[in-house]
Amino acid sequence: MLYLFVVVFAVALFTQVLACEVALDANTALLITAALYVLIFLVVFMLIRHGGERFSKIGLRISGLGTFILLAAVLGIIAQFIWAILLAVAAGHLAFDFGALQIGTFLFEVLVMALLVGFIEESAFRGYIQRKFTASYGFVRALILASFLFMFVHIQFYTYLRLYQLAGSAVTIVIQFSVTQIIITTFTLGIVTGYLYFKSKSIFPPAAFHIMLNVGGLLMLYSNASTIAFTLSYGSFAILWMFWAVVVGALVWVATKAIFPKKRV
Repeated sequence: MLYLFVVVFAVALFTQVLACEVALDANTALLITAALYVLIFLVVFMLIRHGGERFSKIGLRISGLGTFILLAAVLGIIAQFIWAILLAVAAGHLAFDFGALQIGTFLFEVLVMALLVGFIEESAFRGYIQRKFTASYGFVRALILASFLFMFVHIQFYTYLRLYQLAGSAVTIVIQFSVTQIIITTFTLGIVTGYLYFKSKSIFPPAAFHIMLNVGGLLMLYSNASTIAFTLSYGSFAILWMFWAVVVGALVWVATKAIFPKKRV
């Protein structure tokens, strides 16, 4: 598990260094990201085979889960709509501007950053790390540990360092906003997808939720809607995200209970 975590962290750090230090066009950066995530997937595959298991142990089950997978995907995009609604209420408005959207680039980002990254991260953190933790510590501890590691690798350590070196205290509030958002959203995502994985024993429901959450995030980014968050105070911003985490977590729990009212599949 430690080896896989180090690999994922190294990939995350390397992509940050590339973004900050090397002038790459968007498509080239996406291709490099795709290649690095394929490497992570190969590491997961090798670790599972080295442990004498079949690769299907990560949870490649689809049979009987069509409704649940669809529900997870819908909940993923709804989670972003919930944030948009909360942001609109708190800020007093929410304007979407897709004027600069390039369809080709957007679809390529969806393919790489949503579909590929979402599925591979779920394979690594839920299909391997959480599953291994569960065998050793039980589900609740495994869920928290795997979600913490998932959150940790998403913090943009190098990016924040370079921003601070270039602009000093002028970017402090931007870094605070970003760190707060990443910690709350990725830990919540880890808890939610870990729960979906536990209930379904399949990688596909958590991957569907993760993928559609990423798609919604890209839409918010490309529409410039997320920039409205900077009109809030830091305290309001943090409280809003914590409220979002509670609402999304409760929604997924209730919806999952409706599918599996008594026990795990």
